[in-house]
Amino acid sequence: MSFGLDANTVMLLHFLGPNASTTVKDFSTNDWSITANGSAQQSTDQSKFFGSALLLDSTTSDYLSIPDDDKWDVDTGDLYLESFPLTGQTMTFMGQGSSGTYYYMFDIWNNGGTQTLRFNGRNGGSQFTLIGKEWAGAALTTWFHIAFERQSDDHYIYVDGTSLGTTNTTDRPTTYAAALHIGASSEGAGSNYLDGRIDELRFSDTARYGGTNFTPPTIAYHGDIVPTGLMLFDDLHV
Repeated sequence: MSFGLDANTVMLLHFLGPNASTTVKDFSTNDWSITANGSAQQSTDQSKFFGSALLLDSTTSDYLSIPDDDKWDVDTGDLYLESFPLTGQTMTFMGQGSSGTYYYMFDIWNNGGTQTLRFNGRNGGSQFTLIGKEWAGAALTTWFHIAFERQSDDHYIYVDGTSLGTTNTTDRPTTYAAALHIGASSEGAGSNYLDGRIDELRFSDTARYGGTNFTPPTIAYHGDIVPTGLMLFDDLHV
């Protein structure tokens, strides 16, 4: 039986620590090699689960990178991205790109004081936004569960399990020969670095809810065998 770690889980990061550790383990079967850049590290100061989370406290250099792979190509197929962020400004949860003109990212954008959760990017001279929904809740004092989902041509944004709406579009990113980034869209200037914390990040190659509201996880995702360091006492989620 699987509790969130299943065949459709492309990447699963618990950020278990220890404090100040830059060694981040992927608990999916892919076991990705992950590099901590800048001063990115796991911290026990604050967390959503189990006393440790990813700390990114620079707006110019802190992010994780995972080597390029066709599993990061999101030009076709269904998709579900989720994490628990603790942040209060314009920044990127996750993105891939080779430059400031070829990229995609799931981010918060502050446009004249209006915060928008969105999945967007640029294919050279052509900019696209698959979905963007206003959300004023981001804060450095509150953990939120946020998710982006694509099912066929329907795109959804969720906050704490509640859909903020849907957009139907056939627009797609192209494929990029570049690393996947956690906490940044692409290397170099204009990368929209996250300044805050992230816990429990999952990348899935399937649509998990199809626009239906759901209850966010109250424990870390896991498979049949619970990894060392995870002690589970609450409800289980898929």
